[in-house]
Amino acid sequence: MSRSNVRKSKSLGFTLVELLVVIAIIGVLIALLLPAVQQAREAARRMSCQANLKQIGIALHNYHDVYGSFPPGGFRYMGPSPSSTNENTAFGATSHSFLVAILPQVEFSAMADNFNHIQGWRGRPNRRVVTTVPPVYQCPSAPLTLSDHTDETIIDDDDNVLGQMFAGHYVGNMGPIGPGYTLFCKKNSDSGSAPNCDSFNEVSDQGVLGANSKNAFRDITDGTSNTIMVGELSTNEYPTGAAAPRAWSRGCADHSCGMAKNVKFGINIQGFVSGNFNNMSFSSMHPGGTHVLMTDSSVHFVSENINMDVYLAIASRNGSEVASLE
Repeated sequence: MSRSNVRKSKSLGFTLVELLVVIAIIGVLIALLLPAVQQAREAARRMSCQANLKQIGIALHNYHDVYGSFPPGGFRYMGPSPSSTNENTAFGATSHSFLVAILPQVEFSAMADNFNHIQGWRGRPNRRVVTTVPPVYQCPSAPLTLSDHTDETIIDDDDNVLGQMFAGHYVGNMGPIGPGYTLFCKKNSDSGSAPNCDSFNEVSDQGVLGANSKNAFRDITDGTSNTIMVGELSTNEYPTGAAAPRAWSRGCADHSCGMAKNVKFGINIQGFVSGNFNNMSFSSMHPGGTHVLMTDSSVHFVSENINMDVYLAIASRNGSEVASLE
């Protein structure tokens, strides 16, 4: 082999320095690409979340067409009381959420037919029914898909615990809490006594989906495009317990609610103290804010920097405020 051929064969390889430079360039390109990929994925999840709320809005409108009003955020069975030995005599256990009421409108009629309204959301028959969750009830950006509450479990026919019930990420708007707004404080139908509103962290009386409410379009005097009907609650920032995601079928008692909330704190603000299960902040894993469904079925992204007076105003259905998201 000639000397020139030897030189050519040696020149075909990479030096260690050249290899390290190539690896460094690839690393930089990956570092630049990953955030873009993550942003694209979040954008897709955000669009899916918006579509979920839109479908829930259409379902609520269809429910209104059938029954002449919107369902309550949580509704209680008002017939004969279950047996005193039944676990469902516990406060609020005979209730269901508005998400149960609109099951036929989100194409889960078979599940709706199997719900036992006398037993309530956590009765044994219903805990056997809720072995899944309609996909439209969960935000794809939310990491917490199951309830962490010990009484929110799925059981089989032999009462064996199979796992936790599925959480819901969209809650009804019970209304604003603040100066000038009214509270819902009727007698406790379980005990016949007049409860202290503060001991139940207050329940607003000016939202669209309240406790045992039956509001119709005629009751939304502030305008359907200016009034929140459903908000997102899908963050993982809340501590476990009463503030963590609740079972999607959990309704309201007279003064406590699972899948309907007051508007008292700003967007993405915890505002949590022990037992503060009604006064939860609409919140999400979407950067900078959260989605809300207005009563006209439009979906908006609300900034976490929204003015609090505006926020409370659009949470009220009949406060006569001049406020909108536009």
